[in-house]
Amino acid sequence: IEAVGRQDKGLHDRMLAMQVPIIAAVKGACLGAGFELALHADIRLARSDARFGLPGINVGLTAGGGALGRLQRISGVGSATALALTGGVVTAERAFMLGLVSNVSTTADFWPAVQQLASHFVSLSPVAVSEIKRILRLAAERGIEDAAEASPKALARCFADGDALGRLQVLISGRDPEATLH
Repeated sequence: IEAVGRQDKGLHDRMLAMQVPIIAAVKGACLGAGFELALHADIRLARSDARFGLPGINVGLTAGGGALGRLQRISGVGSATALALTGGVVTAERAFMLGLVSNVSTTADFWPAVQQLASHFVSLSPVAVSEIKRILRLAAERGIEDAAEASPKALARCFADGDALGRLQVLISGRDPEATLH
């Protein structure tokens, strides 16, 4: 069983290390291992009928793939403790209030919202996306000072290896860059 937990953690670590954004589009029940997986996505969007929780405690289990620390980092100590120790399940709206999801949509608006966000990510500079994910991960793992120290080099890479200059010229010329609301 420990090997399964290590495999899950390995998958979650690979998700966090990916240079492209990962969207978790959640509808219905997102419990246990599914919730653990969603917690490791960069952005979680929920349909209004989504439910989130770690009910394993009710049958004598804990999250085995590293999700408890991630849950605590995202929602705070109190909320993470309550969810993990009670096995409670929260609605999409409550998950939004806890910072577990960034948006809750109706059934009709859900897939268009997911597709809009995915399309937006495709339009972004891959170098800037990669650098932002790296700096955010660095802040979470080693602290904001280390992230701040690495930020100037990340900015320079956006110009040297990315297309920042061309995108800025578009903006300066008066054409609006694509933007997405979430």
